[in-house]
Amino acid sequence: PRLGSASGAELVATLENPNSWWRETAQRLLFERQDKSVIAALQTMVRQGKLPQARLHALWTLAGLGELTKDDVLVALKDSAAGVREHAVKLAEPRALTAAILPLARDADARVRFQVAFTLGELNDQRALDALAYIAKRDADDPWIRTAVLSSVPNDGDELLARLLTDKAFTGDPTSIDLIGELAQIIGARGKSEEMQRVFEQATDIASLCEVSLGVGEGLKRGGKSLRGAGLTAAAK
Repeated sequence: PRLGSASGAELVATLENPNSWWRETAQRLLFERQDKSVIAALQTMVRQGKLPQARLHALWTLAGLGELTKDDVLVALKDSAAGVREHAVKLAEPRALTAAILPLARDADARVRFQVAFTLGELNDQRALDALAYIAKRDADDPWIRTAVLSSVPNDGDELLARLLTDKAFTGDPTSIDLIGELAQIIGARGKSEEMQRVFEQATDIASLCEVSLGVGEGLKRGGKSLRGAGLTAAAK
């Protein structure tokens, strides 16, 4: 049958077609028609769709119709398929669902944690920094997740790094060096004495202190400054 002449209900059912062309075309037509009569069927698909792809198409179609509810997103955040959870985190970001997002920092799937790391930077909640610290420790050796972590702390890098430096298991792991240095560079580039001082005072082992010093120094250098004029206290020096 031609999808162009299919009913709304038939298009929703087509979201479960194993062929991606049929699914994507059905979703496009549902969006273009803006037919609100299919909302209930799409919400059922989010909850009961047999294919993860169908549940995902239903989620984004509801979003495209402007009818995606918090309850729909909450269901998707607990979906059995990691891909659905990953996209649900994106959709949860503007919907004040912080409490539901935070547990996914410990998700077993790296792609979900990757998306959560980005989303945590958009949440104005102190608990977000705790969750980000967990991801940073767990995935310090993953360059993509490190990038997501760094993108989420342009103004809180010193707080995150100070927390990480107090964890001896983290600082003792060779895979942590890159993240420590990258966070230190952000702090140096900001050039705020109190932030630099905080991380220097937390860097109690030689390896961490060296990496923090090199990173902060490199960040300062980019701004035409140096450690000599950083305004550190005697203790930090």
